[in-house]
This record gives sequence, structure tokens and C-alpha cells, in this order.
Amino acid sequence: MGNSLYESIVAKLNVLAPMLGRTQVDIGLLRVGTDPFHVTAVQMAQALNDYILPRIQQIVQKTEAIDLLNVAHIISDVNRSVIEVSRNLPSLTGIQYSISQRDLDLIAEQLVPSLSEFDRNDLALREVTVRGRTLLVTSSLERNDRNEPLRVISHVTDQTLRQKLLSEVSKIHDQLEAEVERRTSQLQASEEKYRRGIEAAADTILIFNERFEIESANDAAIKLLGYDREELLGLPFVALVSPTQIERTLKTLGKLLAEELVDIGVEVMHKSTRPIPVDIRAAGLGQHRYQAIIRDVTDRKLAEAAIRQKEEHIRSILENLPVVAYDRFGNGSFYYISPNVESLWGYRPEEFVVQREFYKSCLHPDDRTECSEPLPDGRQEYRLFSRKTKDYIWINDHSRAETDASGVVLRYRGVMVDVTQQKELQAQLFQSQKMETIGNLAAGIAHDFNNQLTGILANLELTLSQLSPESGMTESLKDAFHAAEHCSVMSRSILTFGKSIHGNFKPVNLNDVVEESVRLLTHSIPTSIHIKVIANPDLWFARADITKIQQVLMNLAVNARDAMPNGGTLMIETDNQIIDEHYSKRVMSAKPGRYIMLSVGDTGTGIDEKIMPRIFEPFFTTKEGRNSGLGLATVYGIVQAHEGWVEVISHMGEGSNFRVFLPITTERPTSHERVTVHAPSGKETILVVDDEEAVRKVVLRVLQQSGYQSLFALDGEEAVRVYQQNRDQIQAILLDWTMPRMSGDEVIVEIRKFNPAAKIILSSGYLMEDQIKHLQSQNVLLLPKPYTASQLLQSIRQSLRPQ
Repeated sequence: MGNSLYESIVAKLNVLAPMLGRTQVDIGLLRVGTDPFHVTAVQMAQALNDYILPRIQQIVQKTEAIDLLNVAHIISDVNRSVIEVSRNLPSLTGIQYSISQRDLDLIAEQLVPSLSEFDRNDLALREVTVRGRTLLVTSSLERNDRNEPLRVISHVTDQTLRQKLLSEVSKIHDQLEAEVERRTSQLQASEEKYRRGIEAAADTILIFNERFEIESANDAAIKLLGYDREELLGLPFVALVSPTQIERTLKTLGKLLAEELVDIGVEVMHKSTRPIPVDIRAAGLGQHRYQAIIRDVTDRKLAEAAIRQKEEHIRSILENLPVVAYDRFGNGSFYYISPNVESLWGYRPEEFVVQREFYKSCLHPDDRTECSEPLPDGRQEYRLFSRKTKDYIWINDHSRAETDASGVVLRYRGVMVDVTQQKELQAQLFQSQKMETIGNLAAGIAHDFNNQLTGILANLELTLSQLSPESGMTESLKDAFHAAEHCSVMSRSILTFGKSIHGNFKPVNLNDVVEESVRLLTHSIPTSIHIKVIANPDLWFARADITKIQQVLMNLAVNARDAMPNGGTLMIETDNQIIDEHYSKRVMSAKPGRYIMLSVGDTGTGIDEKIMPRIFEPFFTTKEGRNSGLGLATVYGIVQAHEGWVEVISHMGEGSNFRVFLPITTERPTSHERVTVHAPSGKETILVVDDEEAVRKVVLRVLQQSGYQSLFALDGEEAVRVYQQNRDQIQAILLDWTMPRMSGDEVIVEIRKFNPAAKIILSSGYLMEDQIKHLQSQNVLLLPKPYTASQLLQSIRQSLRPQ
């Protein structure tokens, strides 16, 4: 502000300094603690009122005193003849004179008054101008004892300096008074503007003294705190602070006395005692007054709390997910890993953070070189040891790198997911698909094989029936017939693996199957093997084919026997099992629900994990020359056809355990009379439909020899046409399932359009369980291939039997 004003005042006063015998004049700004070249309007007004004007008055008073010291005197008689003069008269008056009386009298004539000029007090005052100087001559008249004028004593002072000083001082005084008035007006305007600004401020503003007593509060303070203005004024500021934070607040505000800017976050109390979180910034205003700007941060605190809650929620979700999150430095070392690493894998987070090589030591030895460092951006899979499972688990590690401007990796962020179960399910899916492919292939081959076997068995049986027992060919043909039957058994085993079986499914108590099977096993199991049975007496019922389940049990028992060449224990157990979601996610074939578990275990050599995926494949065996390789394949097919699954647990040198799971049924067993069907001859007309010539020929031959009439068709379309033309004379239809141009199922639909009660025998070696159920629901009799002549004739008579 005040450079020009200050410099103007100093310059004018310093003009007077030589007249006062000084080098400069101090107007006192430094006395008020102000840098004179950075003086504010308020400080200048303060200096003008408090010091400068009084100082000027002192200067005037001192000038008057100086005037008394700087005086010349003249003593003359009543005729103004000089008797004596002081030595400083020439310098004071500027009049040069010699020592002659004449010169002195001339001076006295100019300066000393005549007797007529004295007043009745014998005093005279004369002001004369000599050589541009204004001289004030003060004279007194001395008298003798007779009261007669004796002499005149005159004192001469130079009034030029005094008048000039007084003139300048008067000007400065007027100027300063005007400046004070202007500055005061500015100050008042500034204070009014400041006051309005405080009142209009959105933030709460309080002004308090050095005792922290509130002297001023704006409208925002009234609104925030709920007090009337009169209630706030004079109130100690700390009385508004939450009681638990008063000490800290006083300590912080104490820094204001040291002229520090302070910031503090506290809770102030609303008049209703409701706490309000605020941020306070306080600073000094001068004159022992301080200003505090208070900002309500309730919304910010709520937002921060919401963010913290959201972060906590996300962290809680993350820590409860089967996912381990991490942050790693650019060198690969961990500086954060989510706490759920302990609940998931048994490790404490600090083990990864503190120990640089700890993570690497947890990896599978084969994976340590390639997978110990994260990838910049991408996924990698590796094995990590789990303390929970005490085994290696598969980890899918997905990381993302954060780099600086130059591309240097600063850190990695990523997640590690246990994909062991996923890997196992993928392996199970692959195994299931492989087994299904093999099964379909094997079943297709077996189907064609059955067609040929049907022709072989039926022709052999017909030939044997026509030979006498004494014929030399009888034994050879019987051997061929038995060999063909053995092939038929193998073919059925292959079809069983492909789930192309049909059977008599009904409620079964597996304890009965186990009891009967154990009785049979005692004849084929060596005495070095101990059979141990653990049967649940409250076992649920299974929907099963007793013969097939007994075949499963026998095959597993024989497999266990072969695994214990030096003896051991064969354990057979039945129990009720409830399968939950967790288990069903781990085992692909499993579904949640109630099941019966049939377990067959041994204490033998165990199964090498390398061959474990192949043990259910047809013809796969480790017992070369001793086994067809169809035992476990048959087990697999039968269990699959029962909508169950097999779980295998095996450890080398410890033994194996095959656990078969079968769904339960709420039905209960019912007793049925067994119907024995003989194979008598007949005279009915049978329509034979088969695309295989060998089968067609042998069937026609068997029917002809048994007295039946026959018609034949080579495919489905021809069968429908022949039946339509001869339906009044056809009593039964022997129908192949798989044919060109029209399948057996489609032929059934067409024939039933003409005759819904048509007697149909469907012959196939390749039917699924759902197909069997569908055919039985349509009153279609099933004749599995391969079949013998007697089985064919029995099926025809059963079909023709009145319903």
C-alpha cells in the first residue's frame, strides 16, 4: 500500500531535518513493528493516529525550544545608540557590519524600536525583514530609580526557519489528517466487506481472542451449531468440542499463540448434543484475535465410511471366495496376499511376504523354474503344495503388470485359483467321452457280430436236432455250438460296456446279492484271502437287475482276488450314502441325492496311477494270457446303465477300493410267479423283417421246421408294405431294430396305425435302457441277439399267448 505515502512524508520531514540540526526525521513506523515499505492501510492509519501526529507536535515544541537558544541581543540607549551587541548577530541576521559606531547605530535603527513603540508594560515587539529574512525583535525598556527611560534591551530571532517549518508542518498535518480520514474510510469499508464476506460464507467462521472466547460468529455457525448468536458470543471455543477431544484441541490451538497456521479434525457438538465431524483451519488476525474456518465434513465422512464399507465388503467377498489375490513387486516378491490363503491352503500370509523364496519352495519341483515369477499379462498353470490337503493342487494364476512410462514393471496384481477339481472333472469328462466312444464302437461291432452269431447258433442247433446221437459229427458240432455260445457271452459283455443292455429292473436289497455272491465266491477264492463283509442292516432298496449287479460284484471280487496273489483281505461293504452338491461337483457322473454304496476292496498291490485312466477300457488288461480284459469294462457298463457311477481309490502297495453307487427306489419288492415257456410248434404266419441275410435264412428255416408259415421283408419300408397287404393273415412280426430306409421303431409306429394290437417281437443286440423302456410301454416283446432256435420259438409262443 503505503510506499508513496510513506516516502512523501519522510521526504518532506527530512527537508526540515537540517533546520532541526538532524540528518533525518523518524516518523515512527518502525515503532509499530512494521516494515515501512510494506505497510498496509490499517497499519498506516494506526501509525498516523498513534504516533506520527504526536511526533510532529513534539517536533514543533522542540523547534520553539531551539528558537530560544538561537537568539542575538542588542543593548542601546533611549536614542537607539548601540551600547552592546552579541557576537552572533551577523550570522543570525545576515547583516555584515564593521566595528564602527555608525554601523552599529544603523543596525539599531533597523531593529530597535523607538520609545513610542513600547507599551505601558515597557515591552515592544517589532518584526522586520532584512535581506529576505524575517526577524522578530522583542524589546524591553529599562528605567532608572526615577522611572526615567534608561536603555533598551532587544532580543533578535530569525523567524524565517520557524515560519517555514510551521508552514511545512501545517501542510503535512493537513495531508496526514486527510490520509487518516481516507484510510479510516477504506478500513471501515474493508471491514464491512470482510464482515459481509464472513456472513455470506458457506463455511462456519468464528473469531475468538487469546483466551479462545468467541467474539464473532457468522450465520453459517448459527445454522451448524444450533445456537443463537448471543449464546455463542463469549462462549469458550472448546466448549463446543466433543469432551473426549478437548485436550487435543487445546494443544493444537495453542500453536496459534506462536503465530502458526493450524489444522485439526474434531467433532463439535450441536446444541442438541449431536456430534458433527468438522475440519478446522485457524490463523491469527493480529491484535490477539484469531479466526477459525470450520467445515462440516459429515457428507465426506459418510462417503468415506461408505467407501470403507464397500472396500470391506469387497475384501470380505474376496476373502470368502476360493480365490487368493496378491500384489507383487516388480522383482516378483510378495508385499500382499489375501488372508484367505490360510483357510484355503494352510499358509499364513506373512510367510509369503517376509520370506522371498518361500513361494518358490511351495511349487512342484517340475514347475519351479518356469512358474516362480509372474507373467507380465496372462495366465499360467502350475502345481502348489497345499498344507490343507497335504498334496499338490493345480493353480491357475492370472496376473497383470503395472509399468512406469519407460515400461519398467513396478508391480504385479493377480489372483490364484485352485483348479484341481476342474482339472479332475476335465479328466473325467475326457475319460467319459473316450469310454463312450469306445463303447459305441464296440457295441456297433458287437451288433454286427451278433447277427452272424444268430445265424451260427440257430443253424448249429437245427443241424444237431437233425443228427442222431451216434453221428460222428455230433460232438464236433456241439463243440462249435459251445464256442459260439462263448462268443455270445463276450458279445453281451461288450454290449454291456456300451450300456446297450436291457434287464429286469426292480427293487433290490443289495445285502441279498452280497450274501448270495459271497456263497459263490467261497468256491473260487483261495483260503489265503479272508472275506470280510460289512452290511448295513437298514440298507435302502436299489432299482437294479439282480443278475447284472451280481455280475458286477463277482467281477470286482475276482479282480481283487487277482490283485492279492499272496493272500490278503477282500472287503465287501454296503451302506446308505447321501451325495451333496460339493461331491457332485467333484465327480462328474454324480448327482445330489440318496444312493446305495456297494464297496469291494482289497489289500493287494494297488493300481499304478499311470494306467488308472484305462482300467475300464474293453480288452485292457495287465494279466496277459489270463484275462479277456472285459471284467471292469462290464462293471462300468452295467453301473452306467443303472444310472450310477464307480469311484476308484488305490495306492500302490496298499490296495484298491471300488465303490459302486446306485440310485435308490421307494418301491418295494413284489413276488411274481415264474412263467416257463416251452417251444412247441405252431401254424401261425410270422412276418420276418431283417436286413441281414444269414439271420433271415436261419429264422425262416427254424419257422418252417416248426410248422409256422412265414413272410419276409428286407427293410422297414418293405415290411410296412407286406404287412399292409397281408395283415389279415399275419399273427406276429419278428422285427430287427437297425435297418436301412426305416428303423424298427418307425416300422412299429406305421404297423400300429393299421393294427394297434399287432404282436411284435423286436430283435436286437444294441438297445439303450431308455429305448427298452419305451418299447416295453408299447407291449413290444424283446429278443436279444444272438439267440438260439429254441429262444426264438419261445419268444414267438410268448408273443402269441393271449393277453
